Amino acid sequence: MIKCSIIMAVFNGELYLKEAIDSVLNQTMSDFEFIIIDDHSNDESLMIINSYKDSRIHLLQNEQNMGLAASLNCGIKIAKAPLIARMDADDVMIPNRLEIQVNYLEKNTNIGVCGSFAIQIDGDSKVTGMVKTPTGLHLQFAKWIPSPVIHPTVLMRAELLRNNLYNESLKSAQDYDLWLRLIVQGVQFYNCKTPLLKYRVHAKSITQSKLLSQSRNAYDSFVRHTGLDIVSYKSFLSFCLQNYSIDLFTRITDAFLIRKVLKLNYLGLFINQFRYIVFKYVLAKKNMVKL
Repeated sequence: MIKCSIIMAVFNGELYLKEAIDSVLNQTMSDFEFIIIDDHSNDESLMIINSYKDSRIHLLQNEQNMGLAASLNCGIKIAKAPLIARMDADDVMIPNRLEIQVNYLEKNTNIGVCGSFAIQIDGDSKVTGMVKTPTGLHLQFAKWIPSPVIHPTVLMRAELLRNNLYNESLKSAQDYDLWLRLIVQGVQFYNCKTPLLKYRVHAKSITQSKLLSQSRNAYDSFVRHTGLDIVSYKSFLSFCLQNYSIDLFTRITDAFLIRKVLKLNYLGLFINQFRYIVFKYVLAKKNMVKL
């Protein structure tokens, strides 16, 4: 039986698609299936996919553009392995990514979702930095904060995904909506400090309007799944380190409310508060925010 199903949706991804596919097929662990969903592309994406003759590739073709969430759900429904890995058509897997993550989840049966750090690259594949996510005790509180894992680095148990498909009605932040549902159910998360993906950030991937839309959709999902409408959008953004104007008493009060509802770790809460105060103080010294 194969150990892992990799699911990747593609829509007009011709520019980086070959590099992405090659990085999957050249993994040190070869016991996987690679499900690629072409979301009705009108560029050369389909031709690029069909140029590969590897038996591990299973191609699904949408008859019309369905969007990322619906496309991923199609792949999840036919996946055969007990573990499912996410991949995006413009990113690059580090060669031993699957080997490291599969071994970890096989040894740690209490963990449901495993992500990792990522190397950030630009449109020319040049390294521009490192993307880090919460780990250890900090993750035990911050796992509800967008986003506790980098979506395309995730390997998770297939049963969890089959029982918690992506919300197709959302236009953005579908991954965060999924993470919240799993957290409410008590699913445990883990992030490898080793970067296992080259995560591409380029002109088409991030816009200010998209960021605002994602933040708003994330907050709406937070309220919907926790019932904590008493936590304001402004306070929510302070936990995302996007807003420093909220007063400290309000943020601490909200943190304890969230901890209680989601049954989160106390020490992780204090670590999160400490980080917020430090960030706020450093930025204030640089005249970037007002205390």
